[in-house]
Amino acid sequence: MKDKITFGHFSLLLGLRSETQKIYNDKKVLLLNWNFGDFLSPRFSFAWDITGDGENVFKVGFGQFSDLLLFDMLMWFNQTGRNVNRMYRWIGQMNLTEAQLRDTAN
Repeated sequence: MKDKITFGHFSLLLGLRSETQKIYNDKKVLLLNWNFGDFLSPRFSFAWDITGDGENVFKVGFGQFSDLLLFDMLMWFNQTGRNVNRMYRWIGQMNLTEAQLRDTAN
C-alpha cells in the first residue's frame, strides 16, 4: 500500500509493506508461520525536484525493511539433512552406452 502526493516540485511518498509466510519441511510439518502484523514495514520519503527537470532531485527517505527467512535455511530443518542436492561435473566421453553412463568414475 502506498500513496504519493505531489505539489509542484515536491513529492511525498508514504507506504506500508508487510509479508506473510509459512515454512514447511520435507515432511510437510509447519516450522514457521508469520502473519501480516509480524513484518509491518512503514516507509516515508520526501523528494524535491530542484530544477523541475527530473534530473536534479534531492531526496530524503526513511523506512523499516524486513527480510523473511531465506529458502537456503530450509536445509537445516529437512529430515534428509544438508546437501541433499549435489552438483556433479561430467568428465567422461560423449555418446555413451547405458553401462558407461552408470559408471560412477565418469
